[in-house]
Amino acid sequence: MAGSDTYIRQYRPYDLPQVHGLFFEGLVTGRGSVANFAKCRFLLKAPMVSAYLLSLCGAAVLCYLPHYDNVAGVLGFVLLASGPAICIAIRRVIHNAFLGYVDQVLQQGDMRDIEAYYAFPAAFFVAVRRVGGDDKKDENNEKVEEVLRMVGLEYDQKTHTAEVRRMIVSAAHRRRGLAALLMRTLITYAESVRGLDAIELGTSEFQRGARRLYEGLGWELKKTEEEPSSFGKVMIWRLRRKVETKKRK
Repeated sequence: MAGSDTYIRQYRPYDLPQVHGLFFEGLVTGRGSVANFAKCRFLLKAPMVSAYLLSLCGAAVLCYLPHYDNVAGVLGFVLLASGPAICIAIRRVIHNAFLGYVDQVLQQGDMRDIEAYYAFPAAFFVAVRRVGGDDKKDENNEKVEEVLRMVGLEYDQKTHTAEVRRMIVSAAHRRRGLAALLMRTLITYAESVRGLDAIELGTSEFQRGARRLYEGLGWELKKTEEEPSSFGKVMIWRLRRKVETKKRK
């Protein structure tokens, strides 16, 4: 569970470097990041199965035709090496795809100016931990805090719905109840927004744990989609949760 030194508050401008770092970690480099999970999932998809078969064929050729100085031997080595080569190439494509996505979001998307993009009635929350106690402050006379998790709520006035975005947790602080606590804070805030009908979100096949969390907090599956990516189609689950808010004027 979250400790007494950990609490949730709305985003402040000086959080930007840590939020960007957490975003990069959660999608690309962190233990259990979306990119790393995607690499593991694609080990069982068609391109990788083909690579395994090629390597098996190469091993069979070398086993039954062990003449390394002839065409059969060369072919066997080529086939055997093709499996790992394809695996490395696919992992590199996935890694670069996530790097490109993160760079685009940081430079041009909602993460460029969080305060402006998530201005009221939207919101952006962070779970932070005090570092060094209440007496330790930075050069701006602010308490030193470590950002452990974050989530955004993007409001669409036309449809009277809100979208959960950028739900990311530091790998070193998972399984401590922060995710559920942060989402409950977001739900409570959403219920205070006048005229909001529902909260929607999308989560991919690479984030099955997140889907279980959302469903446990009242979200229901709305539809399933397949979205193209640079490394194949990705299954996306769209979920929706009704909220009780103040009536519109």
